[in-house]
Amino acid sequence: MKSLLLHLGYPKTGTTTLQATLFEKAPDLNFIGKSLKNGQEYVPETVDIFRTLINYGTTFHVQNRGGKVLDDMVAAMGERPEDRVLLSLEGLTNPFVDTLYTQPKDIFRKASDIRLVVAPLIDAGTEVKILVTVRKQSELIPSLFSQIYLQGFSSGLFEASYEGFLDFMLSDDILGFGPDFQYDAFLDHCATQFGAGSIYAASMKGILSREPCSDMAALARFMELTEEDCIRLIGEGKLNVRNKGKRKGRRMMVASRGASRFQKNTGLSVTRKAFSIADQLRIKRGKRVHWHLKDHSAMIDAYYADSNARLAEKYDVTF
Repeated sequence: MKSLLLHLGYPKTGTTTLQATLFEKAPDLNFIGKSLKNGQEYVPETVDIFRTLINYGTTFHVQNRGGKVLDDMVAAMGERPEDRVLLSLEGLTNPFVDTLYTQPKDIFRKASDIRLVVAPLIDAGTEVKILVTVRKQSELIPSLFSQIYLQGFSSGLFEASYEGFLDFMLSDDILGFGPDFQYDAFLDHCATQFGAGSIYAASMKGILSREPCSDMAALARFMELTEEDCIRLIGEGKLNVRNKGKRKGRRMMVASRGASRFQKNTGLSVTRKAFSIADQLRIKRGKRVHWHLKDHSAMIDAYYADSNARLAEKYDVTF
């Protein structure tokens, strides 16, 4: 192939929107990733296997199975012989929420493993480009952490307050999301693996604005399209953008069975302080509910302030 485009989207940064509106419809491009078929999300088996290998495989597995996975992926493209291929590895940086996660493997290691798998393509002359989509941490992390927090409490994994849990997750140097969400450090690491000229970064806020900006320009260069084409294709699709609640950073979606399991395993009652009256009725009906958490945006913004300043200076990404 002429070029391999890799989208390493952070979780909850509009990755589904990009796949459904831009990647799948871009001209002269073989896209392999999530698509909608008969109203249902569909991910090709080869992509799922590739993600599994990168997310959970040891160095031994990556070295010994990477070639087979790559060959199978190329073979699956036989019906579409375009020489430019786009592979979207959404959620690659989302280990705690994934139920298959069994051992520490941060995103820096995952980026190195991707380089190990695609090395034969690079050696054969294929250009590899990386797009990393990001979102302001104080908007992204509460939604992500709240899922982890509830699941962890439900299984007996955590025994701290939400505030204590958030402190641990931000500061922990081994398993925490803190270092993994220092975007500039991750982009720098990708640059050491694939070359600085191969790395593109974009804020989803800029992309979803559907206006010319540095984020849209980075996306256009990655796709080898014009900004106008990117804006048009994104605008023609149905955006997967949830309405934000009035209480920024406090809303969490949780299935009703998760709420009941939470109550059973922790001994903490689900009261009106946790759920509104309307949501209590939704629980009884088996519907999804909202759990209102305290807003810690200022604390999260402060934690990532230096990293984001470097991100803006070096990669022209701002929030």
